[in-house]
Amino acid sequence: MSQKIRICHITSAHPSYDMRIFQKECSSLAQISDFDVYLVAPGESRRENNVKVIGIGNNMKGRIHRIVNISRKAYKVAKGLRADIYHIHDPELLLFARKLKTPSNIVIFDSHENYPKQITEKKYLPLFLRSFISSLYRHYETYVVKKIDATIIPGLTLGSNPFKGRSKKTVIIDNCPIMDERRQFIKREKKEGNIFTVCYTGGLSEERGITKLIEACYMAGARLILAGRFSAEEYKQEILNMKEASCLDYRGYCSYDEVTKIYEESDVGAATLLKVGQYATMSNLPTKTYEYMQVGLPIIMTDTDYNVQLMQKENFAYLVDPDDVGKMSKVIKSISENYDQAIEKTELAYQLIQKKYNWNIESKKLIMLYKKLIKNILGKNIV
Repeated sequence: MSQKIRICHITSAHPSYDMRIFQKECSSLAQISDFDVYLVAPGESRRENNVKVIGIGNNMKGRIHRIVNISRKAYKVAKGLRADIYHIHDPELLLFARKLKTPSNIVIFDSHENYPKQITEKKYLPLFLRSFISSLYRHYETYVVKKIDATIIPGLTLGSNPFKGRSKKTVIIDNCPIMDERRQFIKREKKEGNIFTVCYTGGLSEERGITKLIEACYMAGARLILAGRFSAEEYKQEILNMKEASCLDYRGYCSYDEVTKIYEESDVGAATLLKVGQYATMSNLPTKTYEYMQVGLPIIMTDTDYNVQLMQKENFAYLVDPDDVGKMSKVIKSISENYDQAIEKTELAYQLIQKKYNWNIESKKLIMLYKKLIKNILGKNIV
């Protein structure tokens, strides 16, 4: 091609080094010689992995400032790039999707979560308003995605596409791990004399089961390493003031390499999200579960319908009711006492990562979507 296809990913909510947006999607697209890839995001400007990152500063003034001001700033910067493809990553950016769309370009919405379901669980919204706001958002989301070119989702909801009949094209691109040298499968052994250690990495909120997990680890006499950002400062203080927090080792927000070290020093990885909102209906695994599978950590996760069905085929994890602290504690103790059996499950989990759940497979879906849209809308062929 004589001229490269200019691609612009936009986020107002995620940092410029976000794993899904930058490390996976942008970096994979930047490997295609016909693509010129930009990322407009909070943070500083830089060039990395052949991606031109345009930083728009940091959001230090809270959620409302981000939704109203940071998103508008991101839109203005992105609009000035005159990109052939705009790929937006946050629900507030739907407000600008139609402004970005022209007959001669492509606009994609990457719906990281099932936002209508998640809105019903937002504690900062009055309970009596949540269903109304969720319905209002869904109607607006539908209105916008019908007018743009494609929607990306990480998985199905109760086995169905939540954008069926709403989006022109929907593609599932799961948030599977990158297979590289930085995270290796470890054949683990029980560390005699050391306190048994459970870890959880990712967003920290009550809905993600953090309160119950702390209580279960405390009851089991285990240490719990948490890494990630709390959903709110009030929730963070509530957690740190619990008597059970004596079992807690909170590391704050950690880099990729710091999270890798946490996995190396842990004995079990937990993904005990409560069965509320989208967490009760997801037909895929949480990102952290894939990462635990990659590094050889035995896994405790929620007994959702999808997980139960999956374990009937591939028995690589321990399922628990995340609301039953007593039983969850017993499972943690049982794994500690029968660690050799737990290690046997990790071999199967890693085989699944190699064959099915990895970014090499998912990135091909992303690139294929781009090539099809470029051919159908822009009339250009990408090899």
